[in-house]
Amino acid sequence: MSFNTINNTRMYADSISKNTTSNVTHTYRLYMWIGNEVVIGVGDNVDYDMETWNNDVYASIKVNVTGDFTEKSLIETITEGCYTIEANTLTQKATITNYNCSGTTANIPSTISGYTVTATGDSSFDTGQLNSVTIPNSVITIGRSAFINNSITSITIPDSVVTIGDSAFASCWAISGNLLTTLTIPDSVITIGDSAFADNKLTSVTLGNNVETIGNNAFSEDSSGVFHSIDGETGEHIGNQITSITIPNSVTYLGESAFAYNALTSVTIGNGITEIPSEAFYDNLITNITFGSNAETIGDYAFCKNRLTSLTIPNSMKTIGYYAFDGNNLTNVILGSGLELIEDESFSAEALVPIGSDGISSGSDRSYGPNNISSVFVPKGLTDRIGDCAEYNVIGVTAFDYSAEIVYEDSTYNYCSWN
Repeated sequence: MSFNTINNTRMYADSISKNTTSNVTHTYRLYMWIGNEVVIGVGDNVDYDMETWNNDVYASIKVNVTGDFTEKSLIETITEGCYTIEANTLTQKATITNYNCSGTTANIPSTISGYTVTATGDSSFDTGQLNSVTIPNSVITIGRSAFINNSITSITIPDSVVTIGDSAFASCWAISGNLLTTLTIPDSVITIGDSAFADNKLTSVTLGNNVETIGNNAFSEDSSGVFHSIDGETGEHIGNQITSITIPNSVTYLGESAFAYNALTSVTIGNGITEIPSEAFYDNLITNITFGSNAETIGDYAFCKNRLTSLTIPNSMKTIGYYAFDGNNLTNVILGSGLELIEDESFSAEALVPIGSDGISSGSDRSYGPNNISSVFVPKGLTDRIGDCAEYNVIGVTAFDYSAEIVYEDSTYNYCSWN
C-alpha cells in the first residue's frame, strides 16, 4: 500500500529523538492512522511539519510519505491464568474477553501481562457461578452482559468507570441470577445501559451526579417480559424493590420502564429531564412526585398503577400521555398552565392488578384505584384538547374551572359524572 500526501494524519514513531525543527527527514518505522485503520511499515522518506509533540511521541502533523506500508493489527489475544484479553500493543491497554476459571470469586487485576485492564468485554464473566467480584479502578467500560446471570450479592463500581453496558449486571430471571440489594453509582459514570441492573433484589440505589443516560428497563424488568419477576402463585413482584429514587440534574435521557415494577413511594426527577417516557415508573407504590423544572412530556402509562392521592402538574408540562395516571387513588388534580395536550384516559380509573404466570388477574395488596377525583383545576392556556375521558371516574366535581380555554372531543366526558 502506498501513500503520497496525507494531511492531518496522526503518526507514531518507534524511536526518534525530539526535534522541533520543521521539515526534517528521517527513515524509521512509522504507525499511521487513516480514519480508524492503522498501517505500519518503513518509510524511505518521511517529511513532516511538526505541530505538537507529547511525552508519548505522538504528533499532529502534515506528512509526505514515500515507500510501501503494510496493514498490521495492533491487537493481540493473550491468555494468562484465568483471563483472556485483547491487548493493544500501542496503547498498552487491554479488554478482558473471557474469564476462564470456575469458582465463585473473581478479583480482577488492574494489569494482565503488562497491559492495563480498561474494560470488561461483552459477556466476559457470564459464568453463572460468581457471587463476588472485585473490579479494579483501572476499568473504564463494563461491557454488555459482562456479569449477567451470576449470583453476585454486592458490587463496588470504581470511580474510574464511565460506561455500564446493557444488561451488565442483569438477571434474566429474578428467581435465578444476580442478587444485588444496594447500589451506589459513582460520579464518574455517564451511561447506564438498557436493563443494566434489571431483575436483581435492589432496595436502595444512589445515582452519581454526572449520569446522563439511564437506559430502558435499567432498574426494572428484564426487557424480555414482565413474567420474569412476578410470582405465579402470589402475584407479587420478586425482582428489584427500590423504595425511593432521586434522579440527578445531570440526567437528560431516561429510558422506558426504567424504574417500573419496583416499590417506589417517592420520586424526585431532576431538571435535566424534559421527557418522562412510557412506563417509566409503572406499577410502584408512589405517593409523592417531585417534577423537575424542565419536564415537558409525561409518556403513556408513566405513573400508571401507583398510589397517588393528589397531583400538581407543573407549568412546564405540555403533554400528558395515554393512561399516564391510570389506576391511582387520585382525589385532587391541579393542571399546569403550560399544558397543550391531555391524551385519552390519562386519569382513568381502571384498577388493574398484577397478572400471574397463568395469565389470570389475581387480587393482592398492590391493587390500584379507582381514581375518585373530586376537584380538577384547569387553567387557561390548555388550548389543544383533552382526550376521551381524560378525567374518567371524576365523581362529584365541584371545583372545575370552566374559564379555561379548552378544546376537547364530544366524548371527552363520556361515562363520567359530576354535579
